[in-house]
Amino acid sequence: MGRGGPLERGQTYREQHPETAPFTFEQLSERWGSEGKEIIVQHPILFARLYIGGIIRMLLRPGIQQLLEMVGLSDGGESLAGLRRNPALLLALVLAVIFLGLLYLGVLLALWFGWKTRSFTVEQLFIWGMALYILALSGGPSAFSRFRIPLIPLFAMLGAAGYSQWRSRRSSNCRAAA
Repeated sequence: MGRGGPLERGQTYREQHPETAPFTFEQLSERWGSEGKEIIVQHPILFARLYIGGIIRMLLRPGIQQLLEMVGLSDGGESLAGLRRNPALLLALVLAVIFLGLLYLGVLLALWFGWKTRSFTVEQLFIWGMALYILALSGGPSAFSRFRIPLIPLFAMLGAAGYSQWRSRRSSNCRAAA
């Protein structure tokens, strides 16, 4: 369930909105859901911008803070000044950005070669479908880099296929030129 008993869940909201005091948490959840749907219907462009912005933020932020905290290099309050003082932090950030750059380059290569040759296999289409599904689930204003974690294995497979296709084309072009 959630934290606390049925009456404790949503208590802060009930205090801020006394008219909801007699509601159960489930009734509050239904109310929040219907209000959220109304807001989305009234402002679809704003919703799309926030949702797609969350996907972009999830994909492009390096997510280095969680990594640093896991390996004990940070206490959670690092800034750019902290990066200058601690070379290990800077190295972790640089490696994370390089990793993401190479991973995304491989994914783009896989997409490019698959599109160019119209030769997507069933397995590749399945992986692309799973990746798009996870991307769709991870959007919105609360999206963080941690939502990228289930995508990394899928992107690694696609990236490996992209680099493999690039390498085989490059070597065949070198053989044809020789």
